[in-house]
Amino acid sequence: MRVLSLVSYSPSSLPSVKELAGIYSEILKGMEVVITDNPPGIDDIAGLEFKGYYEAVGEVHCNGLYVTTPGIALDLTLNHLGDIGRTMRNLVPRITYFRTAALIINMIRGNISEVLDNIRLRVPGARVVGIPFYRDLLFQGFNRTSTIPDMSELISVVEEIVTGGGD
Repeated sequence: MRVLSLVSYSPSSLPSVKELAGIYSEILKGMEVVITDNPPGIDDIAGLEFKGYYEAVGEVHCNGLYVTTPGIALDLTLNHLGDIGRTMRNLVPRITYFRTAALIINMIRGNISEVLDNIRLRVPGARVVGIPFYRDLLFQGFNRTSTIPDMSELISVVEEIVTGGGD
């Protein structure tokens, strides 16, 4: 597994799709799963990455795992969820498939079941995963706290995708 990021090779300007495809061709040798971390929606950089990946590999599909927090960020994510697939199909018309594999809600305060049930009503059929709010993680991070959230459901989603059970 490899994390793709334009920052990792520090370009002074955005590369063309062809330049990025050349870079990706080298980076992606031997990779079976590629995870990109982008903000909700599709911005210019995410679109460039998507096209560059397609040019480098010759095929592309996407299992979207959207991570957001409750409140305004969740509302924005839900409002644009349907647009992401259409935008990706416009960017790469030969996309094999695009689907929302899961919506992950991070930093939930209060009754997690109630929050998730409410979200499931707003997005019927979507797999929704909740991660509770942990003050220590927010202020100290994983490397400086003993607080470890239960990520078993999220791990299960990713394993299903990787093993083909989520196709």
